[in-house]
Amino acid sequence: MKTNFFKIGLSAVLLVSSVSLTGCGGRIQVSNPTQALPQPQQTMPDNSFYNEPSYNDPSYSNPNNGAYNTIPQGQPNASVGSFAVDQDMANQWQAKGIAVSSGIIYVTAADNRGLFKKGTVIKMSATDGKKWENLGGKWLGMRHPMDGTVSGLAVAGGAIVATDTQGKIYTLDATKGGVKVVSSGGGTDAAYAGGAVFIANGSVERSDASASSRSPIPGLMTSGGIGGDNMGNVYAANGTIVKKADSSGMVSDLITSDLQQAVDVAVDSRQGFGDVYVLDGTMIKRFTANGQFVVSFASGAAKPVGISVDETGAVYVADGGATHKDSKVFKFSPATDMNGSIGNGYNNYSNNNNQQFGSYSSYGSRSGNYNSYNSYNNNRGY
Repeated sequence: MKTNFFKIGLSAVLLVSSVSLTGCGGRIQVSNPTQALPQPQQTMPDNSFYNEPSYNDPSYSNPNNGAYNTIPQGQPNASVGSFAVDQDMANQWQAKGIAVSSGIIYVTAADNRGLFKKGTVIKMSATDGKKWENLGGKWLGMRHPMDGTVSGLAVAGGAIVATDTQGKIYTLDATKGGVKVVSSGGGTDAAYAGGAVFIANGSVERSDASASSRSPIPGLMTSGGIGGDNMGNVYAANGTIVKKADSSGMVSDLITSDLQQAVDVAVDSRQGFGDVYVLDGTMIKRFTANGQFVVSFASGAAKPVGISVDETGAVYVADGGATHKDSKVFKFSPATDMNGSIGNGYNNYSNNNNQQFGSYSSYGSRSGNYNSYNSYNNNRGY
């Protein structure tokens, strides 16, 4: 009987213990006391939206030291207006080249009608085209030492260097005029960059404001115009590409697509070096400093001969026109979607996995239809 009473008591104790555990909400259910408790599942964030841009995002591949392969379409520069090149009663001028500096437009122009062909440099206000002057004329504009084969020009401080396709270079005072003729091989265009003057004549040569001596830049060839920036880089339009030589003379192909026939090139130097403008036929095409296409828009010119960008970022195109009556300078406002320095990567990018990319410069300051990775944080936490 004692054995039976013992079994009955033990069964009662086990029954009470089972009821107690159930009353606790069933939070512990262990069939095997030696088995480890299950751990909470770690769920990674959905990486399909916050792709790490330099590795996983196919639209922003990274073959060029962090440079974007594709940049969304930008906004065209707004048209401001146009100014007549020929504001002279005695001559009939048609534009041949253009440079803009310190609020002044300078245009090389030629009058090739009749027997006495001549050239000059015209000066006018960049605001409204007024305050027009004939810097290359003498005797009230009746005599001109410059020939009708005058071509491009550059403004180097207070001096103007103008080229001539028939073996001459002309230098003028940007304020007073007065022409000096330098017989140093001539040229088709000139540019000012980082304190030096560059002259194009099939190849590109480095000179100074006197244009008395020239040294070639090996490998830098051009079939069109040239331009420069404040960092000493020089750019050359050569068929369907634009070449660039840095201040040490190293030459590279900057723009290799999206061009049909590059006429001239100019650079927005507000950030030292920035967007590159190419006059491609009658179109203006804007590229980043790394050579990626941004936008294309009409120049308004029927016979475009040159392009220039001033210190504010405004863009100017010279139109030779069919006649002197058609020759104009077209002006466009600065780019509104280029608000900062154009770099080649990601600024302060972090994925909280001990991977930092903050050493690269950033596209993040550019506004517009554009998703920036500036200060992007993936917050990849568990």
